[in-house]
Amino acid sequence: MLAVLSGLFACGSERVLQGEISVASSDDGDWELYTVDVESQRAYRLTDNRAYDSGAVWSPDGETFIASSEWLAGEIPELQIQNDAGECEVIEKEITSDRELISVSLGNLPEFLSDNAANDEYPAWSPDGEQIAFSSGRTGDYEIFVMDPNGDTERWR
Repeated sequence: MLAVLSGLFACGSERVLQGEISVASSDDGDWELYTVDVESQRAYRLTDNRAYDSGAVWSPDGETFIASSEWLAGEIPELQIQNDAGECEVIEKEITSDRELISVSLGNLPEFLSDNAANDEYPAWSPDGEQIAFSSGRTGDYEIFVMDPNGDTERWR
């Protein structure tokens, strides 16, 4: 699936040319997105929320990125598990929603591009920045969809 997306759309961006890479890290306890300046090795946080953020891809102009985000659904059930010593203990597990696509323009808050009961992930920009391809499980199988950068005009490919 990723090979197909890569073949349909190029993921290059000005940020790569400026010596920065985008990474996801769970250093703060949940997955956030960062850019890392390759030369100075300084990291700059792009997201700061209680969601699992991953897969940032930059627009060709380097001003906006699209990523997958798995937000908390608000439930924290207690689960009883058996630890390595054979003792029972109670842990809390946060329940997350499905993965949706978010768009973030530098200096602005994230905007949801998708909102449905299926996982939307693995976004890729068209070389001209006019479309975004992504994988979605909304048909029951994972299929490739295309949309405008603002989330409009979704269509199955």
